[in-house]
Amino acid sequence: ILQKAGSSRMQMYVSSNRLRWFGHVSRMPEHRIPKKLMDWVPKHGRRSRGRPRKNWPQCVLEDSRALGDRPTWDELTSRAQDRDEWRRFSRRVRFPDAGRGHSPRTLR
Repeated sequence: ILQKAGSSRMQMYVSSNRLRWFGHVSRMPEHRIPKKLMDWVPKHGRRSRGRPRKNWPQCVLEDSRALGDRPTWDELTSRAQDRDEWRRFSRRVRFPDAGRGHSPRTLR
C-alpha cells in the first residue's frame, strides 16, 4: 500500500513527529521562544534565485493535508490546543488504520 501511495515508512514517521512537535509548540505560552519563532517572518533580506525553499509551516500543512483535511494554519493551531484530539490526529499519519478498529501497537 505504501509503495502505491508513493510514501515510505520513514516519511510517515517524520510527518508524524513534525505534527507532534507542532502541537507541542502551539500549546506553549506566548512568551516562550519556540512559540515566537513558529510565527516569525523575516522583515528584510533578499531571496535567492529560483523556487523558494519549503519552510516549516508549509511542511506542517502538507502533513495535515495528507490525512485528507485541508485545514488552514489557524485551524491547525486551534485544533492542537486539545492535546488528546491532537494526539489522535497526528497519529493518523503514522498509523492510518488506527481509527478503524486496529490498535497502533499491532500496526508497527
